[in-house]
Amino acid sequence: MSDGPLLSLEGASVVVDGALALSRLTLAARGPRVVIAGSHAPLSLLLACGVLEDGTVADVELSEGKVELARCDVGTRAHLGVTGVVLRDAVAPPRASALEWLEWHARLKGMSSRAARHASHAALESLGLGSLARHAFAHLGALERRLVGIAKATIGEPRVLVFLDPLGGLEPPALDAVAGAVATACRDTESLFFVPALASFGPALELARSASTLVILRDGQVAFEGEPSAVFGAARAYAVTVSRNGAALMQELGALGARVEGGPNHACVWLPPELALADLLGVSARARAPITSCAPLV
Repeated sequence: MSDGPLLSLEGASVVVDGALALSRLTLAARGPRVVIAGSHAPLSLLLACGVLEDGTVADVELSEGKVELARCDVGTRAHLGVTGVVLRDAVAPPRASALEWLEWHARLKGMSSRAARHASHAALESLGLGSLARHAFAHLGALERRLVGIAKATIGEPRVLVFLDPLGGLEPPALDAVAGAVATACRDTESLFFVPALASFGPALELARSASTLVILRDGQVAFEGEPSAVFGAARAYAVTVSRNGAALMQELGALGARVEGGPNHACVWLPPELALADLLGVSARARAPITSCAPLV
């Protein structure tokens, strides 16, 4: 396991296809499991070296600051030696079997032909996919392709598995099958999950609850970073952004019993049972702190 944060950003700015997509973001998320929800695209693209969910590639670079995954420099792509990336929808060469695709990936990691075949068979068998080895990957169903994609990422026993929305677009029983494969793959390794939003039920909710660190991004800024229980244990938690006088607003909310983290103009606010959202808006008006964004954390 990593000594220190699993994922660390210090003033990180990311450029995607020539445009600034993330500006001076700082966070330190400890493992062994980190879940990042919200506007994560620039960061997840950086860690996946620009590979999009459909297998196409974007031009992405770290233009400022520092990003480390498992204490490996992401800017120089040193993290690739310790990372297995799981795309939501894996793409393989059109004529390759599932086994051939995994072998090709293993050879890229520097394995001999014999070692690559052994590791590929082992990866498939570990998830109960041995019967798919000779099947053409292009002819597999959506569920089987996603499962084989998870198996591919485990080849070489990486220190960290990075998942890009692994449960997205699935319904039971496929959802349960993939959730089970994710749990098996992560049993002995650290993991980093990127999801578009927090779920309110099912395996996706349990995934977020199981995180050692939960990070919620809003408009490229950290709305929340901490233990999941702080979010899921509060029914009315909001990411609040004001245009000015944030310190006065947060002070008044604290005096009324609200829990406030962050600030001054961008903070997480937990309202006590006796306060409603209308009260938050009223305090904002009295403090002359216009709210430009107020979004539930869950």
